[in-house]
Order: sequence, then C-alpha cells, then structure tokens
Amino acid sequence: MSRFQQGDRVVVNGFFFMSKEHGTVKDITEMQIRNVEVSLDDGETKWYAEDDLSPEELTQEEVRAEIKNVTNRVEKVSSQLPGEMRTELPNHLRFIEDAQVSNDKEKAGRECKYVADNLEDVSRDGFVTFLLVGKHKNKP
Repeated sequence: MSRFQQGDRVVVNGFFFMSKEHGTVKDITEMQIRNVEVSLDDGETKWYAEDDLSPEELTQEEVRAEIKNVTNRVEKVSSQLPGEMRTELPNHLRFIEDAQVSNDKEKAGRECKYVADNLEDVSRDGFVTFLLVGKHKNKP
C-alpha cells in the first residue's frame, strides 16, 4: 500500500531532481515499484517513483496564507455563486481558519473538502467563470 493517497500534496525530492517541485497526487500504480502520477503546480503532469516523493508540509504561516488566498478568490467570485452558496462558502472558509487555529486536522480536512467540492460543482455547472488556481510556494 502506498504512503500517499490521491489528492495528497507532495514534494519531488529524488537524487536526480535538482528543484523541489510541488504537486498533487493524481494516481498510483503498483507494479514492481510504486509509481505516483503527480500534477505539478506548473501545470505539468509526471510519473515518479514513490521513493522520489515526500509529503508536503506547510508551516502554520503558509497554511494561513493559503486560506487567505482562497478566501480572497472566493470573495472575488461570490456574486457569481448561486443562492445560499454566497454565504456558505465564506462561512466554511472561516471554519477552516478556526480548525487550523485549534489544530483540529479532522475538522479542517472536512471543511476543505466541502469548500473544494462545492467550488468544483459551481465551476462545472457554469456559475463561476473565474478559475480558482493557486500556486503553493516552494519551501527553501
């Protein structure tokens, strides 16, 4: 079983990779070695051996900055959101902040999933025309 799951944030850090690229796990195959398909933050998708990846660990400050970034983007598109979603998404973003402050990872995960799923739904349904794409800063 892989130590990564679909949707996990990872850093490419193998011996042959000079820059520490960041991305999101898309798929995992298991043959003789585990290979992980990663959607990199630069938009490229590549396969890596599992051993060439490590989990991305953000500092508390980086997490707060990402939450603020998403909150700003949601505020920009809130007029395009349907009905109750105009107030629900900002509320759930505040719930993420509260969970982060209290270090409640389970609640933060649930709230992040709620926000991500709803943004995906309204984007797919054509309510939001502004693409929500954020780049994660590479750690030094």
